[in-house]
Amino acid sequence: MNHRIRNQMFGLIAMTLPLAACAQQPAPAAKDLAPIAANRSATPAPQLVAGLPDFTNLVEQVGPGVVNIETTITRKDAMARQQRSGPGGRGGGAMPDDDQMPEFFRRFFGPDFQMPGGPRQGPGGGDDDGGIAGKSMGSGFIISADGYVLTNHHVVDGASEVTV
Repeated sequence: MNHRIRNQMFGLIAMTLPLAACAQQPAPAAKDLAPIAANRSATPAPQLVAGLPDFTNLVEQVGPGVVNIETTITRKDAMARQQRSGPGGRGGGAMPDDDQMPEFFRRFFGPDFQMPGGPRQGPGGGDDDGGIAGKSMGSGFIISADGYVLTNHHVVDGASEVTV
């Protein structure tokens, strides 16, 4: 028996076994399910399952210490950051085909497409260094009475303005 036929037979058997196992169990009749459905509507909502943690008290205690963090980065700061650490701000130099990426996106989004975080052509044709290049949001925790906030680095990395 060649490999192709053997593999097809193996696949057929592998699909048939679960179907045969399901066929062995009788399906419940509708008349058997009616009392269960009626009983469900009369029972109250179930209590917490034993063994699962209940975080409601914890949330009430520490919830006021959780803060929202909004950041903005200006085009000037975004361009300086990109020059320091390469595209995307993560380091590692230029991406392959970096010069081809704007053209690739213009094919799909039209001739007015501008790369996010890159220089933007103003109406006069020159670079527009002002304005907002991006915004981000995150969360943090107040960790001391004098207002120190702990958050992830990527939330505030390169931000021109941080609002808590």
